[in-house]
Amino acid sequence: MTNTITVVPALSLACLGTNSVINWPAWAFGYAVQSSTNLSGTNWVTVTNVAALSGFQNVITNATSSNAPSASQVFYRLED
Repeated sequence: MTNTITVVPALSLACLGTNSVINWPAWAFGYAVQSSTNLSGTNWVTVTNVAALSGFQNVITNATSSNAPSASQVFYRLED
């Protein structure tokens, strides 16, 4: 018998001026970052910024204002 455990990668977010700096583990290369202004909505959009590898993390910088010009909140998630 073989057991399989699925590990969901953690997404971290830091604000740097008007930018969001988003990181997730390098081993989770098959995931895409998505954003939305409504956490419970269905209109999640894939962030098209190219991730850079920094140590053992994928990192993207996303201008919050380009995602949601009139919104004060932007939500992010990883989608596989």
